Amino acid sequence: MTNRDSASSQSFFKYDVALKIVRVIRQKGYAALLAGGCVRDILLKRRPKDYDIVTDALPEVVKSLFDGTIDVGEKFGVIKVPMAGLEFEVATFRSDASYSDGRHPDSVTFGRQQQDAQRRDFTINGMFYEPVQGKLLDYVDGRTDLSKRVIRAIGDPQKRFSEDYLRLLRAVRFAVELEFTIDSDTEKAIIANAAGITSISPERIRDELEKILLLHNARVGLEMLDSFGILKAILPQVAAYKGVRQGRQLHPEGDVWQHTLLAMSLLENPSFEFALAVLLHDVGKPLTADPGAERLFLDHERVGEKVAREIAASLRLSPGY
Repeated sequence: MTNRDSASSQSFFKYDVALKIVRVIRQKGYAALLAGGCVRDILLKRRPKDYDIVTDALPEVVKSLFDGTIDVGEKFGVIKVPMAGLEFEVATFRSDASYSDGRHPDSVTFGRQQQDAQRRDFTINGMFYEPVQGKLLDYVDGRTDLSKRVIRAIGDPQKRFSEDYLRLLRAVRFAVELEFTIDSDTEKAIIANAAGITSISPERIRDELEKILLLHNARVGLEMLDSFGILKAILPQVAAYKGVRQGRQLHPEGDVWQHTLLAMSLLENPSFEFALAVLLHDVGKPLTADPGAERLFLDHERVGEKVAREIAASLRLSPGY
């Protein structure tokens, strides 16, 4: 069996197990639907990595239906259900109050599926699928945006991003990974809220950055992060590459920024460690550039190592980086 066949088999197995959970909940008289990214991927004929389930059953009801459940966010209506060696998040339909910390709702109200769809990030992630009857439930016009290949925030984009600034990075990741464009109003809101990304925990930023750097077209992701002002907020040392000339003879591709983008575009299935090393391999040059000699960067390797370690620490990477 090839790796591709194995991945496909695992995805079908996950779907079958998710369907069993849905059936258990439905047998007790509650609604149960697949939600979010798995629905998007099913419609795009991609293999979902995970299957999330939403229901009108309250968290305590969900816990009573399955053995070994784990509270991952019960006050937000999220319970993790283990089955067949896998784990699935089952969430109660809800609407959210304000997000004073830019990450979590101050409170939630359990409600209807229409309200739950409206609180989500992007239209392509806001659809539900009823797998028993094979019925799509789309309250946010996500299928239209899928067909148009557009990333669009649900409702007011300013509000969506202020609720959770990590959505700024997620918008870029989805656009690059799916090769979609970003809706103009959503893009304007990303630019307006770019500085807010610094309120997000380093671990969450790191995880999204890793996903972007491991995409086959990571260069496009970096260019988008730069054009939106996000790169300057999360990695100002990398944003400083722009305009640092290296000498046309040795580097006809351009300045340190263009050189790094070219290097990133040549990567093939790198590890995160290697991709990050390539991104930061010239991070010492902006600090050591000699204005009078564009090819001279004395000690940039030593300086770069120090800066790279500081970046690794800021992203909460292990000491081995």
